[in-house]
This record gives sequence, structure tokens and C-alpha cells, in this order.
Amino acid sequence: EGAAADEGAEGAEGDDEVACAAAHEDGLLLLGTLGGLVLALPRAAGGAPRVVRRHAGGVLDVALDPSGTYAASSSSDCSICVGPIPLAEADHEGALRAACIRSWSHRYTRPILGIAFCPGYASGALGARVVCVGGEDGKLMLNRRGIFASKSVTLHSGEGYITNVKWRGPLVAWANAKGVKVVDVQTHQKVTHIQLPPQSQSQGSRRAGEINLVWSSDDMLLIGWGSTVVIAEVRQKLGGPAGVRFSRVVRRVVFSPSLVCGVALFDSEHLAVLTRDADLPSDSSCDCRAQVVRHVCSLAGDIVCSEAVPLNASRRSAGPLYLNSGTCSYILAGIDILAVKRRSISEHIVWLTGCGQFEAAISLASSEGCLDVSTEKPKLCALCVNPLLASGQVARAISVIRQLGLLNEETWLQCVRAFDDAGVLATLSMEIPVPPSATKLTCDVYDTVLQRLASVSPCTLQALLAKWPSDVYSAQPLRPSLQRVLLERWGVTVTTEGAHCRVKRALSEFSDSELEERRLLIEALASLHEAQGDRAASASLLLSVGSDRLFALLSQHLGEDETLQKCFCQEFGRLFELGAHQALELAVEHSTTFKPEAVLKALASHGQHWQHSYLKLLLHSDREASSALVALHISLTAHFEPHALHAFLELSSQARRGPGRAAARVGDDGGEDDEGNDDEGAGTSLGASTGREDGDIERDNEALALCRTKGALHAEAFLLQRQGHLKEAVQLLLRELGDVEGAIRVASAVPHGQDLLASDLGETIAGDALRDARMLSGLLARLGSGGGPPIRGSPGLSPASLLARMPARLEAPRLAAKLAQALDDGQANRDLHSIQMQRLKQAISSVSLRTFATQRGGRAMPAAQSA
Repeated sequence: EGAAADEGAEGAEGDDEVACAAAHEDGLLLLGTLGGLVLALPRAAGGAPRVVRRHAGGVLDVALDPSGTYAASSSSDCSICVGPIPLAEADHEGALRAACIRSWSHRYTRPILGIAFCPGYASGALGARVVCVGGEDGKLMLNRRGIFASKSVTLHSGEGYITNVKWRGPLVAWANAKGVKVVDVQTHQKVTHIQLPPQSQSQGSRRAGEINLVWSSDDMLLIGWGSTVVIAEVRQKLGGPAGVRFSRVVRRVVFSPSLVCGVALFDSEHLAVLTRDADLPSDSSCDCRAQVVRHVCSLAGDIVCSEAVPLNASRRSAGPLYLNSGTCSYILAGIDILAVKRRSISEHIVWLTGCGQFEAAISLASSEGCLDVSTEKPKLCALCVNPLLASGQVARAISVIRQLGLLNEETWLQCVRAFDDAGVLATLSMEIPVPPSATKLTCDVYDTVLQRLASVSPCTLQALLAKWPSDVYSAQPLRPSLQRVLLERWGVTVTTEGAHCRVKRALSEFSDSELEERRLLIEALASLHEAQGDRAASASLLLSVGSDRLFALLSQHLGEDETLQKCFCQEFGRLFELGAHQALELAVEHSTTFKPEAVLKALASHGQHWQHSYLKLLLHSDREASSALVALHISLTAHFEPHALHAFLELSSQARRGPGRAAARVGDDGGEDDEGNDDEGAGTSLGASTGREDGDIERDNEALALCRTKGALHAEAFLLQRQGHLKEAVQLLLRELGDVEGAIRVASAVPHGQDLLASDLGETIAGDALRDARMLSGLLARLGSGGGPPIRGSPGLSPASLLARMPARLEAPRLAAKLAQALDDGQANRDLHSIQMQRLKQAISSVSLRTFATQRGGRAMPAAQSA
């Protein structure tokens, strides 16, 4: 609804200070001072205060009748005065004459602390000229003024000081040390008694003078005491005697730890509450500006806004006073009088933006639903963003745009122009919403941003083209813009020749930063070509500037774009110069586009180690393509990595072995020989060597010579085995390498039907092992784990035979442990065999019983079951 603002202040005369005040809804303000003056501030703004009357003592309370014509005041000299208010200078003497007729005063035995007019006092009706007073004598009295006589009627007494008397309709409310009471002056019926809460007593609010009473309507009383605001409602009792009323507390709002020093109804749904710190410093010269706060809150107590009130309250005055008079309110303390004017939401939003509180203005507009109107958000955006950009607060302007949550295309275009004029469009561009995370705007917004960034920030332009989906902007209109910037700024001409884009550079020299900007613009142009599906032109532009983005583009599209393949199948050399490792990975990934022969030819000028690296990658990625280059690969591996030659030969052998050769490895008995050994490797044994081609044999001979030259013994043994020279391979493994396991693996690969050769190899292994303790220990361990002779037709390769032939002086390490392990393994194998035979007998017995039962029943046996 509204908020408070300091509209101005008026000062009292000399060193006098305001002690009490009353306000009328038309703006009239009545003041009582500690020096005994009663002043009236006229309704017209800027008028000087006029003296209504002077008291001998300090003024304790003042009141205005509902018409704003009469003023009443009480003083510490125990007197009260009631009379009209003189306003115009020209009518001063006439007003004084009228005052002599209609003014009156009365003196009591004790000072009067509270005074209130009858609502119809100015009407002149019979019995309407009544004021209600209460003071230090503890009595609440009605002072009736008649034509011929006056009288006082006591309504209440006996509960301490009475103050803050408020009269509305037939109801009079007052406060004393016990709490707040309400009485019906027409029926003299007690309506309610609201007891002072204990927490207010503990906070020093036991004096009735610190209790605030305000009638917000004929049936609602607002009470402020301590840290609590109480809303009491007066109702007509149903079903009883006519005119009987009662009251109940409908709401309590706590502002702890502050003390409430004023309360008023802000509107039908909000309260205005003035609070101060519970413990003000005792120094009267202190600055209390930050200790008095005005809140606007809902009836439930939810604070809408709060603001510090700039007051300099003195210790002589009673503290801040808060008065509400319709659209205007007053806050008084000492010599300060603040007029608080209520604003509408729209007026307050404009005021907040004028004060630079843009975030608060947007928050208020959003909470009140003002931003739901389509025309309001662009206006508020302009009011907030333009001043921030003018003062260089770019980050804050971005924050304001986020807070607004802009979705309108026109508003975004307005922001784009404003940021572009300020030279900070690159900062805004990252905040523009794009799908899928946000709602898509029209292409005009995205196109405008990209066209402006082409000339001011190529780096941001490139980042946006990589971030934004290609369907949110128009690539075709942007290309001429980029080409024009390249030509005008750097003299670069981009022409299209078939599927290629050619870049012609000027001969002028540029700095590194300028060259970087030129590269970014050409990359942006390449992105536009890619967005339109012209990948070949995009790749040629990236290649012309040596951009690393080229490899990502080729890796993604090279396999599916034939035009791109034709353009780059002969460009491996340039790609290698751009990025060696990336080019090798790309050539291996797309070996159908980059032929291995062409790649090797291009790598020849860069050194054989690059050829070796390429062939290694190709072997693991495309074995079929690498099989044609195995001779070169063997040569390079022997030169650069002789230790890895054996592993390479095994891998290349698997790659060259076709489906027919792999099938030849399967024996007649399903892949295992009579002894239970796997036949793997038989395809490269003596029997398989006869089926190899002459080219393979010649290549193996060359590789064998290389192995002998480089000392690659494992590779040499592998080649001897593949050529069928098994005995030479076994002897090499045993005598040069001491590899018993390898020798047994070679001997086990002897094909079926060559038992004589197998026996010879077994004797060779046994003979060498019996001459070397370490080899014998390894052989015994191998035989013990296998549970039987590993080579067909070699009974001499059993643990018992080896022990019987073992020389007396030969000491095999840990011989006893290995024999014990062999015996345990043999026993385990025997137990396993026994269990298997028992289960087999049980299965045969079960089948026999089922067969017998079937035959006795006269049923025919199924063919499969009988079989």
C-alpha cells in the first residue's frame, strides 16, 4: 500500500520541547510543550504555529474534538482548559471574543493526565458539551458543561493513575496501572478489562503513561504496551438486554526486544507501529536516530517494511509520540516533528528507484503483483538499469535483470541496446535465456547480440556460438556481417571455392592481441557455416587459422560427411603440423579416409618414431588395416621397443589369423587332446607351418633375423615355434632364458600323431631341468599343480620319474614343500574323481529306475530317452 518518508520538520520556540500532541484527520496538529504552551500547526503546509493558550505549568495532555474546532489541554498546575482554536491572523481578535464566550477552564485537586472530547462536542446539542478526564487522583470523570450549571460524574476510581483517555462513540477507554478498561458512558456499563501482561510489567511498562490507546474504528481498539500490540474487538451481545457490549482480544503482535511507543491502523489489512530500543542511553545528548523504527506489518504480525526514524529525542520529553490523522501521520520527539505521508505502491516504487534502492523497488513490485502487468516490467527495468549503467555498476545492473526475470523480447532488446551503448554488452550476453534451460526468445534478440559482438568482443561471440543452439539465431544474415568486419578491420577476404573457403590475408603486420581477435572472428564464421550444415567450409576456415577446434569437428562429422572426407583425405600433413597426437588419433579413428600408406608417407619426414606410434595405435584400433603393414611394424618395433616385440608378434598373429585358421585350431575331440590339454597354439605349430604362404615365411625369416640382431629372445622363440622349429624354441627358452613354463607351453602345442617329437621335447626339458636346481624346482611346481604329465607321450616328466633320476649332489630349493604340495594336489584330484564317479553312478541308477518303471507299465520309450 504505502510507506513512510520524512517530508519536513517544524521546531518549537526556544529550548522548549513537545510533551504531548493530538492530530486531526484534515492535517491540523495540536502540540503541548513542557513550557506550558499549547500550539496549533495550521492545516496548510508551511504555516507557522499559533499559540492557542498558555498554562502556568507544563502541558500534560491535549485533545481535539472530532470536528477540529475545539482544543482541550491539561497542565501540571491541576487545571484543564477547553476552547476554540484561533487560526487566521485577521480573525484573531474575533476568535478571542468567541473564546471568552465558549472557552472554559476548571481546576482539580490533582493534575489531569488524560483528556478526551465527547464525539458531538462541537454540535452544540443538549448534553454534548462533555469532556472525559482522568489523572493522578485515580478517578475517571465526565465534566458536563451546561448553560446555567456544570457538574462532574465519576465513572471509575481506585486503581491508580489514569491516563490516555480515548473516546469513540459511546465508548471510553482508559489506561491505568492495572491495564486497560472500556466503559459505555451511555449505560455506564463496564465493557471490558484487559489486564496488563506480565512481560510488559517486566519491561518497565507498569506506568499507564507508557500505554498507547487508539480507536481504529467504532468497535476496534489498538493497545500498545511494552513490546506487544493488542487488537481488541468490541461486540454487541446477542440474546441479552439491549445495548450490552463485551470485548475480546483477537490478536497479539510482539516486537521484542523493542518497546512500542505508538500504534495506528495503516489500512484495513496493516498496522503502523513505532518502536524504540528497550534501553536508551542515559546521556541526553546522545544521537537516537537509529533507536526509533517505524514498521508496517499485517494484522497477523508479518512485517512488510521497516525504516529508521531520524529523531533526536531528549531525556526531558516523554519519548517518541506517534499520531495518525488519515493520510498523514506525525512522529514527535523533543523539538523534532516529522510529518509522514502515505504513498501508493507505484509512488513508493518510483521513490525507491529515485533513491537508488532498485532491488527494494523490484522486490516490492513483485510482492504486490505489479510486475504481472506486461507494461510495468519494461518501465521498471529502464528506471533501474539505465542509472546503474551510467554510474558504471554493471554487476548490479545484471543482478537487477536477474531479479526482474525478463521474458519479453522488447524488454531484452531494450537492455541489449542499453548495455551496448555502455560498452558492456559482453557481460549481458551470458545472461540472455536460451533453451533448454530457459524460454526461447525471438531470433531478433539473439541476432542483434551476435551482430554487435562481432565488432566489440570476438571472444564472447565465439563463446556464445558454442553455447547457444544453432536454431535460436539466424546464421545466414550473420555471415556477411562477420566478413565485413574481417575486411574492414584486418583486410581479410573470405571467398568460397567449391566446398572450400579460402582466406586471403593482408600483408599488414598486427599485434598478438589483434591476431587473436582475427582468429576468433574466423572461428565464429566457421561456427556459422557449421550451423548451416556446410562442414567442409567450416573445417577449411578452422584449418586456415590453425584452430584446435578443427579436430573436434572432424572427429564428429568425418565419418558421415562425404564432402568433408574428399576435402581432407589428403590434408593429413597439415593436420599433423597443427596437432601431432590429435592428428594420429584422428587418422586411426578414420582409417578409411586417411589411408595408412598415405599417413606413413606424410610421417616419413617427421621421423620413424611417429610412424611407429601410428602403427601401434592402428594395431589396436584396426587390425585388418595394420596386417598389411606388419613387416614395417616389426622393423620399427625391433628398433624402438625390442622388449615389446614378442607381445607385438602374438598380437599381430591373432590379427592375421582368419576365421578359417582359427577353426583349424579346434581338434577332432572338441578342442582338447587326449590328455586334456588345450590345443591353443597348434595353429602356429609344426603342423600348421605347412599351410602358410610364402610371403608369411619370408616375413618371419626377416623378423627372426631382426630378433637375433636385437637380442629379443622371447620373440625369437615365438618365431621358431611358428616356423615349426619346436626343439630349437624349447632349447632357447631353457638354456638362454631358463623359462621352464614357456618350454612346457611350446612342447604342449605338438599336434596329435607326433608323439615321438613330444617325447623328445619332454626328455629335453627333463634333461636340462636335472642339470639346474632352479629349473628342476620350477618344473616340479608346474607338474604338481597340473596333476599329471603336461606333454603327451612323456612319462619321464612325472614327479616320481624326476626324483628317481635326480642327481645326488643336486639340491633343489624347497623340494620337500613342493613334493608335499604335489601329493596334496594328487589326493585332491583323487577325491574329486571319486565324487564325480559317485554322482555319475547315482544318475545312472535314477535313469535305470525310471526306464524299468516305464517298461513295466507297457509304455513306449521315447527315442531320445532310450538312447
